[in-house]
Amino acid sequence: MPRRAVFRRTVVLMLLPLMLACSTWTSYPGPSATATELPDRVRLQLRSGDEIVLDRPAIEGDSVWLGLVDAAPARIPVLDVTNVEELRISTGRTAFLLGGFLVVAGGIGFFLWYASEAS
Repeated sequence: MPRRAVFRRTVVLMLLPLMLACSTWTSYPGPSATATELPDRVRLQLRSGDEIVLDRPAIEGDSVWLGLVDAAPARIPVLDVTNVEELRISTGRTAFLLGGFLVVAGGIGFFLWYASEAS
């Protein structure tokens, strides 16, 4: 396989997980939102100190959170929830990480090019 193809695959394989990792949980208004405004996934912090990630959330009658926890249906009373967060991509983190990755990849590419020219 040519060096260029190996380099491209390596870059893609390294870049994809890094970009996906640049996300952060941010506060969400939660119970006051209507079902059509809810994100696909929320993290609920409970009075007990536990955290639950709820997929496909909905609110039933402003009193119960409905959704899936590890693919199992769940019902959590709104009164038990102290904070609601949603997962969002952090543009600042992503840009910083991507810039750092490009500098490192460029340095490696330059080193490989210089090594091939010297031999």
